Amino acid sequence: SVTVTVNVKAVYTESTFDREVTISAPFTWTVDPYEIKVDPAQLDTYYTAAITADDVMGAVVFEGGDEQYKSFVTAVSAAIGDGPSYVNAGEYDYDLVLNTNESGYFNYTLPAVETGKINVQQLTVQVSAADATVEYGNAVTLSSAEVRIFKGDPESGEDVTESVAGLNLSAQYPYSLTTDYKIGDPVEDYVINAQPGSVTENFAFHSENGTLKVTQRSIGIKLDNIEMVYGTASLPEITFTLESGSLYGSDVVTLETSSLKITAGSSAEEVVAESDYDRIDANTYSYTFESITLSNGNYVLTAKTSGVLTVTPYQIASVEWSDPAAALTYRGEAFLPKEMHTIAAQTMPNGDVVTFGVNYGGEVRSAGIYTAIATVASVKNGEEDVAAGNYDVSRVATRSLTVGRASLTLAGVDNVG
Repeated sequence: SVTVTVNVKAVYTESTFDREVTISAPFTWTVDPYEIKVDPAQLDTYYTAAITADDVMGAVVFEGGDEQYKSFVTAVSAAIGDGPSYVNAGEYDYDLVLNTNESGYFNYTLPAVETGKINVQQLTVQVSAADATVEYGNAVTLSSAEVRIFKGDPESGEDVTESVAGLNLSAQYPYSLTTDYKIGDPVEDYVINAQPGSVTENFAFHSENGTLKVTQRSIGIKLDNIEMVYGTASLPEITFTLESGSLYGSDVVTLETSSLKITAGSSAEEVVAESDYDRIDANTYSYTFESITLSNGNYVLTAKTSGVLTVTPYQIASVEWSDPAAALTYRGEAFLPKEMHTIAAQTMPNGDVVTFGVNYGGEVRSAGIYTAIATVASVKNGEEDVAAGNYDVSRVATRSLTVGRASLTLAGVDNVG
């Protein structure tokens, strides 16, 4: 038998008393299980995290010192995997149950608590488009970008790129790189847009755009040969032939030049001001310019080869002749230039004063007919001497000069009849 001593203490208005009560077997003694006080708080985690029951239990709140009974409680959920498995991003329920693997678990019970939540958050994929360059008129292929994966915002979240590298996730976050640039668009900067492909539930997309820089198209040219007449105030149109590179499509490029530089033979290079173009002596020169600008800003000149500038003499077609003041008759000595034809000097549009001479093919002495041919005696511009070769009088009409025979008088000769 079991003897149970029960001390009964009664309270009366004036006194108390103790009594011993004897209970004889058989009897029933019920011990109720202890109710563990818990609150199933929410567990926040990220996609690719292998969620365990211990992870969930880490979010459970035990009240009133009941943390000591934590080993008797476990969590069950579809989100709790085995080993490295993981679930898609989303919200999952979990329930708290007694841990039947723990000895003495039957001495405890759990209240009717609400279902807990497991919030599996998306990872953030940051795609940073790499900058690129393309020469004007060419196609561009955009294929380079840096991809980083973060828990949360890229600025403050944890970078987990390396830790998830072995999971081969790239197929789950497709992206594309696009730009508004089209072949033939002008030289400037264009935005490279990083855009998500198909929508994926496990990733949020964060993009950092890049810059596509369209650079000038390089060309090398040879200046075309040009020709001008001495005294011309401006150069002919300057054209060129491509020696390297090419023009895109139907583009037309002209040259804007300044500071003409010319070289004749082995002489030193000379820079000619635009105001002095009409003073360039008749000759053949190698020419270029200190500055050559292309009219189309989509191109840049990277090489230039000099051309040939030919300056031809100015053709004087007519002159003002003055005939001899008197008829010329043989006198036994050569006639002076002032006694024969003379030509008036001419002032040219560029200020040159041309003085002419007359060539008869030798001295005029004997009776006969001579041809007067105009020549350039000298040229001056102010006080400056100018090369006579800058003028050509070969087309000036000639004049005829006649020197008559002298009359003879025979003295002391009788007439014979």
